[in-house]
This record gives sequence, C-alpha cells and structure tokens, in this order.
Amino acid sequence: MASDQEVPTSYGRLSAPVKSVSTGRDRPAECHPLSVVCGMMIAVDTERLIGIWQRLLADPHKSWVLFGNGTCVVLTAPDGDLTEQATEILAEFGPAHAGTPAGDFGVIDLKDAEGWVVTGHHIDVLTFVAPDEPDDQSEMAVGVLGRSKRDRDGTELHVVHVEDRRGSSEPVQGPA
Repeated sequence: MASDQEVPTSYGRLSAPVKSVSTGRDRPAECHPLSVVCGMMIAVDTERLIGIWQRLLADPHKSWVLFGNGTCVVLTAPDGDLTEQATEILAEFGPAHAGTPAGDFGVIDLKDAEGWVVTGHHIDVLTFVAPDEPDDQSEMAVGVLGRSKRDRDGTELHVVHVEDRRGSSEPVQGPA
C-alpha cells in the first residue's frame, strides 16, 4: 500500500513518497552482496554501502558520514571535523530506548536501490537495510532491524567513510 506522504528530510531524493514494504516480496535465492551470510548481517561490504549512499544522497552540497553497520549521518551544516560532528550526533541520536522517541522508526522503500532506509528521531540519521537482511520483510521487521543497526552504530561509533562535499560545485552523478 502506497502513501502519498512526503518524508520530511533536509536532503535530496529521499524526500520521495513513502511506500509500505510489501510483505509478499520473495526472498532472493542468493545472498545480497551487502551481507556475508544470508539472513544475518555478519560483515558489510563498505564499498557497496558507500555507492548506495552516494546514489541516494545526490545533493552535491550535503556532506555525510557512514558508520560500520550502515547508518549514515547527513551533515546539513558541516563545520570543522566531519567525523567528530557526525559522531556527536550519532552518540546522542543513535542508541534506541524503548518507549521513548529514540525507539521510534519509519521505513522508506527505496526506488534508487534495492532495500530500505530506516529513519529515527533525528531527521539526518538514516540506516540502510539490504533486502536479504531481514528474514521477514514486513515493515515492522525491517524497521526493528534498522533500529537495531542504528543502535549498534550509536554505541560502537565506528566511522567507515566520510563524504566531504564542502565547496563542491560539481553535481554528483545519479544512477545510470
């Protein structure tokens, strides 16, 4: 079921209409390239995650930082050390706490990549979930998995990539 609701974001193409995750979607026959073991996220292919986030965050003026479990912090007002700035944001808004806004999430079914982006209580903290990661591809299961990945990133705080677009005048290439 599709919703015409716009996701309030401060960045490019993720402000597309939100669609509910289809529970009738078949699980792929083989593992998605983002995970090592089907159904469990053991190791993430950082280069593939970087490519996905580069396609999704197409605004050439938005810097962002990627953490080890797939959480991306978009820096709308980058200043100084981007790693430090993103780490401070994720340390505060990454850990999930049941029964509080930190436990809330939304799920965006992507058009520009296979998988989902799970949102939380900070508009610029987003977590990617690959299509093979959840055993159950319902919106609830995807959201809970994304929230747990954000929680791990918010406690581990392991930065794997920094996309510094300050001063960039060239548009970022979208998908071909």
